[in-house]
Amino acid sequence: MFLASVFKRLLHLAKSSLSIKLFLLYVVTITIPVIAFSLISYSESSKVIEKNFIAYQVSLNHQLIEAIDRKLDILLSQSNSTYYLLENVQYALKEPAYQYSDKYFEVYARINSYALSIVQGNKNINGITLIDVDGNVKYHLDSRSIVASSASFKEASWLTAAIELKGSPYFRGPHIRDYVSAGAGTANAETISLSRAIKSQDNQSVLGVIIFEVEADVFWNDIRGFELESDNTISVFDNTGRIIYLNKDDKQEAMRAVYGQLGQSGPDFIKVHVQDVEFQVHSIESSITGWTLLSILPTSVLHEQSHFIKNINVTLLVIIVFAIFAISVFLSISLTRILKVLQRAFKSLKEGDLNIHVPVKGTDELAQIATGFNDMVKGMNLVIRDKFQADLMKKQAQLESLESQINPHFLYNTLSLVKDEVSHGNSMKSALIIQQLSDIFRYSLAKGSHFVKISEELNHAQKYLSIMHERYGGKFTVHFEIEPNILDVDIPRLTIQPIVENIIKHSFDEMTSGGIIRILGKMTAWGCNLYIIDNGIGIESSRLVAMNAELGKNYETNDKINEKIGIYNVNSRLKLYFGNDYGLQLTRSIDGGTTVKISLPIRMNQEETE
Repeated sequence: MFLASVFKRLLHLAKSSLSIKLFLLYVVTITIPVIAFSLISYSESSKVIEKNFIAYQVSLNHQLIEAIDRKLDILLSQSNSTYYLLENVQYALKEPAYQYSDKYFEVYARINSYALSIVQGNKNINGITLIDVDGNVKYHLDSRSIVASSASFKEASWLTAAIELKGSPYFRGPHIRDYVSAGAGTANAETISLSRAIKSQDNQSVLGVIIFEVEADVFWNDIRGFELESDNTISVFDNTGRIIYLNKDDKQEAMRAVYGQLGQSGPDFIKVHVQDVEFQVHSIESSITGWTLLSILPTSVLHEQSHFIKNINVTLLVIIVFAIFAISVFLSISLTRILKVLQRAFKSLKEGDLNIHVPVKGTDELAQIATGFNDMVKGMNLVIRDKFQADLMKKQAQLESLESQINPHFLYNTLSLVKDEVSHGNSMKSALIIQQLSDIFRYSLAKGSHFVKISEELNHAQKYLSIMHERYGGKFTVHFEIEPNILDVDIPRLTIQPIVENIIKHSFDEMTSGGIIRILGKMTAWGCNLYIIDNGIGIESSRLVAMNAELGKNYETNDKINEKIGIYNVNSRLKLYFGNDYGLQLTRSIDGGTTVKISLPIRMNQEETE
């Protein structure tokens, strides 16, 4: 009854309080899955441990068998090197020992030099022996100074097996060499060897075998260096099923019993019962010899580890449940607090307050939402400002351009020029000037895209310069050097004309003739540049530095953004549309005038309209 009453009370509060609702949500959605997970994890823990052991053991066994194969590969590669001395080895196996001659001693000197270089230079090879087909030892070198036996081993099974392979390698597991005689106080240690038949050059008959040997203790050193589980048993079986390596002597019977249950092919991983004990078993074969590496671990060891996980799960479950309650209370309160702040902020924004700012504390998701809200408000202000400023500058550019062209001086001088040409009978020239004047007005007042191609902007500037050239009586000349691949690049309308107009008014003020305006256009690795160069009076150094400082400012910090049409207005429009990396830069020309550099990105078909 008490619990039911508490539950009803919480449900009533949840309907009217977001904090209680969030608290219950956290408790239900987090606690129940955590408890379920804890119960499932215990039942699955043994499987997980078993799976991890399988993956670890498979990886370990592959490393162990690779270590064995590396040792065997050394014997194999050294046996292959015998072919560099094959003629001498064939002679030693074929000639009787009692027929001593100069050649006999030369041959044995070469063989001995070859054998010494291998034994002294390779710690994994302890001896080299030559035995003819009759089982007689014709040569033997041993790092432990053990001498060859004088007995014949013609009937030895290992010799017969090596001869029958006719040159293919024959590996022998650990064995006591019967073809050597250990001296007093010297033990004849177990050896692992590779035997290879040597054939005659004449009729390909087998003359004998060459044997490369490594002591078993040296051979297994790499295997012993691996770190194994305390209950993990590792053994190696040769092709006859004989144990040739075992890391625990008391496990011989268990290993033989497990090996007997592997079958002909040998599985990759199985479970085997031996004397009512279940073992996790993995086996792998050597790619060189076919020897089988077998590892076993009692399953009970894995189950003991799962009990340890059970205790951990219970402890963690208690801690997590209490932590969930505490965190749920904290989160429900803190989350609703910032949500209420955001709610008030959105309401103020809806009412038109664009200066609203939400305080940000921390770096969590809620803090990021608050930061995003502030950035959104700031962005709205910037968009409104930029849009207003862009429209203002476009209209201002059009009006100022029109004003400069239809002011009384411009019209009077242009019409006077037309009158003079008419009076001199140059009606064609007069018509051309009038057409150019008409085109200039139409271009300046054109509706549609604010962006035009560089070719269109140059065409407009050329018509303006043509009228001004006639007006000033050839006071200056104009040269265009434009790379064709930039003609389709977009540029804001009325970018070039204000600059050349400024040059004509100021740079050529004191000149009566010889003025030159060069307009260059080049592609660069990051965009394209237009250069407007004159040979006029130039700009004083101090003023040039000050002007470049203003031109280099970011669009947002430019104090001269509202200047009338001229280089500052052009520069501001370029930065507004393309970014602060673009715009104008002034330098002194080589001939004393001024160079205006216009930096533009490679953009085609801009869509912004007026």
